[in-house]
Amino acid sequence: MDGGADVVEDFWGHVVHVVGFLGVVVGFLEDFVFGVAAHFEMATLRVLALVVGTLRSALGHLHTTLLSVSCAHAGSMPLG
Repeated sequence: MDGGADVVEDFWGHVVHVVGFLGVVVGFLEDFVFGVAAHFEMATLRVLALVVGTLRSALGHLHTTLLSVSCAHAGSMPLG
């Protein structure tokens, strides 16, 4: 493999990790907002938590897609 291909592979590997990390952060935010909403019984925060949950789900799908594309490009099969 040449140096250019290594750079592209490294780039996509970093993108996959960043998207996965964002999914974890958004998941924490979702749990936190749901907890605060339940504690204070605030409907507005529950709606916000649902929006954050939708964002987490979208990031999860994006992470899976990027992982599949990255593995297909590298010639290996995804583990999950």
